[in-house]
Amino acid sequence: MTPTRQSDIMDKTQRGGLGLMALALLACLLGGLPGSGRAHAAEGPAYRLGEGDVVSINVFQRPDLAASARIGASGEVFVPMGGHVRLTGLTLKEAENLVADALRKTGAMPRPEVDLQVSTFNSQLVSVFGAVNKPGRYVLDRATSISEILAMAGGPAGQQAGPMAFITRIEGGETKRIEVDLDSIIERGKRSDDVLVQGGDIVTVSEAPIVYLYGAVNSPGAYTIEPGMSVIQVLSLAGGVAQDGSDSRLDVRRRDGDGKLVEINVDLFDALQDEDILIVRKSIF
Repeated sequence: MTPTRQSDIMDKTQRGGLGLMALALLACLLGGLPGSGRAHAAEGPAYRLGEGDVVSINVFQRPDLAASARIGASGEVFVPMGGHVRLTGLTLKEAENLVADALRKTGAMPRPEVDLQVSTFNSQLVSVFGAVNKPGRYVLDRATSISEILAMAGGPAGQQAGPMAFITRIEGGETKRIEVDLDSIIERGKRSDDVLVQGGDIVTVSEAPIVYLYGAVNSPGAYTIEPGMSVIQVLSLAGGVAQDGSDSRLDVRRRDGDGKLVEINVDLFDALQDEDILIVRKSIF
């Protein structure tokens, strides 16, 4: 078998899994832990109210006008002496101004000073699926990046996770798919790639490619790989070719466009693909 640098191969193979497992730390370094209120607070879009959010309303020097209300399906809340006010889609500042206008128009106060806060966040939900430790639905309470939402989901599932995540988003009645290179965020520290998620997004972390090794190898089985890994690199994961095997007698079974397994010849430096079956045959000598 042609000599290769074992350390280089193992470093390339492990880098994706180990790097992705550090995603929670990355989220902390880039913008604070989930719930800390720090991440992208200045640079991200302001939180917009929606159905299910519970808001507390306070009016300066008028404790009798204080209220706590849940935004209903109509998008409205009832403001004492102000009537029904529609808050869905508004930022907190916009909502404060609208409540103040309602109080002013009804004659409750000539110049009301309103403070409005969200006491319970319920409207902005993001679903996280794929190769993560805790898939499910997560509530946004502020501008939140993809690294932070993945940290909430327990991070990518180690070496089972691939290097990409995909955001499915509906905008203007059309479905949009956004690709996110997690390696770019984690390994190269490109904060600009750490995009913000929005309520209603579906985030899916890809699964790492898998190849299956059989025949005359020291440790046959299934192995996760990085895209573009060569035959010689994958063989090293299985402990190399067995003593009675031949690295010149290699076959790969790969599915074609119709889903049928076809047999192809490969050499040591050809790249393998997801779901490839690599068979090492015994030496004829």
